[in-house]
Amino acid sequence: MNCLRLLLAAPDAAGTERLSQGLTRSGCDVSLAKGGEEAIRLALSEGWDAVFINIALDGDGLGVARRVQAALRETPVAVLGFPQQLDDCAGELLTSRCGCIYKPVTEGRALLALTQAAELRRLREKNRVLRRQWEDDEGPEDL
Repeated sequence: MNCLRLLLAAPDAAGTERLSQGLTRSGCDVSLAKGGEEAIRLALSEGWDAVFINIALDGDGLGVARRVQAALRETPVAVLGFPQQLDDCAGELLTSRCGCIYKPVTEGRALLALTQAAELRRLREKNRVLRRQWEDDEGPEDL
C-alpha cells in the first residue's frame, strides 16, 4: 500500500489520537486538526488523499466539511458521526458531495474508507486529465 495522507479533524483528542496512531502503524500519514479553522488551513496547505471531519467539530462539522469540499473539489471529504446524527443531515451530505463514516470509527473501517477515498481521488484526477486531453485533441464539437 502506498502512503496514504489523511487530514483528521475532530474535537475529541483521545479518540482521534488512538485512530491516528493505528492508521500511522498501518503506513498512513495522518495530520490532526482540533478546530474548524485549523482544519481548513491545513486542508488548503497540503495535498491529501482524504479529509475526515467530525460532525461535532466547532458545533458545525458539516459546515466545515462543506467549506473544505468546495475548496478541494477533487479530494474526498467525509463526515464522521453517530448514525442518528448523519441520518438527520443525509440531504445536506448529498448536496455537499461529502461522504459519511459512522461512529465508532475503528482502525479497519477508517483504513478502508481512506483507501477507497484515495482511489476515488485518483480516478477523479485521471478523468480530469483524460477530459483535458480529449478537449485538446478533438474537442466536443468533433462528435
